[in-house]
Amino acid sequence: MRVLLCHERFLFRYGADRVLMIIGKRLMEMGCRVEALGTHFDDATTGFFTHRVHRMEGPGKYGAFDDHAREWIDNNRKTSLGGPFDLIISGGWPFFSSIGLFREIAPTVLFVDCGVVPGEGLPSETRVILDQLRELRRRWLPDFTHIAANSEFVRRTQSEPDSGGRLETRAILNGCDHMEEFPDPTTEPASTQALRTVYRVINEGGFPVILLGRFEGRGYKNSPAAFRVLRHVRRVAPETRLLVLDQPSGIGIPPDLVEATVPLGFPSDRELESIMHLCGAGISVSLWEGFNLPIAEMYRIGRPALAFDLAAHPEVVPDPWFLCRDEHEMAGKLGAIACGLTNQHSLLSRDITAYQIRFSWNRFMDQLLDYVGGPLSSPGCSRLDRREIQPTPAT
Repeated sequence: MRVLLCHERFLFRYGADRVLMIIGKRLMEMGCRVEALGTHFDDATTGFFTHRVHRMEGPGKYGAFDDHAREWIDNNRKTSLGGPFDLIISGGWPFFSSIGLFREIAPTVLFVDCGVVPGEGLPSETRVILDQLRELRRRWLPDFTHIAANSEFVRRTQSEPDSGGRLETRAILNGCDHMEEFPDPTTEPASTQALRTVYRVINEGGFPVILLGRFEGRGYKNSPAAFRVLRHVRRVAPETRLLVLDQPSGIGIPPDLVEATVPLGFPSDRELESIMHLCGAGISVSLWEGFNLPIAEMYRIGRPALAFDLAAHPEVVPDPWFLCRDEHEMAGKLGAIACGLTNQHSLLSRDITAYQIRFSWNRFMDQLLDYVGGPLSSPGCSRLDRREIQPTPAT
């Protein structure tokens, strides 16, 4: 059975990329022949999720990428792509208008929908691409055979309306145990500078709180709101220190919070996981998330994390207590955690095993296989328990 994964890039540190790479790895373990089409690949990991890479050059203008991809596929579907596939899985951009060609070479075409982020506050050139992306979705999503959204929030607000109700869409929440799926692709010696910085904070009596996700000064990530939360928390817990994933020059720290803010740069995934274990709590001040993997990663290792009660957050938290109406409620709950005045640890430990199972890639793949059905029921593609499979060595 042949499967083609299509996405602009396949870089393990990025959410949508990682989802497709893990799907490819699992399908390889099931005996499928998996191929990948895109423009950017991490050569250290390709052997773990695909048998063959089809590398497509990008267009001169980014806005012309979708048309460029369709032309490339039309020119190569009978040559380098090598004929029909049993299943094509698309991550979206830049392969929306290619759906007609996909339907000619595969009976089943699945769109893995991670949603489109809001454009408010983002640079004008970014908003132009996002508007183009929304239009492409409305035009082409009805032609897919299957659409799997990464949350019920994305399914309800984007997948279902954009597909016009012409097919059954399905919400399949991502796993958060991705660190067990791939070896560390980093080829350079691992840095522990950020981890040493967090140990220093703790040794000096600080209470480390990590701002989850990348720092962005504008847009839906809403990162500067974390400083307002920190300012309120320090009135009751002055030892609180905010760990931020960026360099000092990219943050714009308020003068009164310089001593309480700890820039960590950009640690590797492995180092970041170790840092999360050391944190007293995490916060996400994002105003839109289709899933929000960082808070799920915190819960998985038994660490508390607070987020606003919006978007996909109600689907990801282990208990409604971790949801906040606004910055003031977040500051109040974070202060209670820092001062040891809450039973949040019992909220986590009570159902931690069930949470780990619910947000596992085993569960994700079971639901995906159940949804796609037919093409993955062929004799050469039997289901296998991942725990009995050793990682496929890189080539």
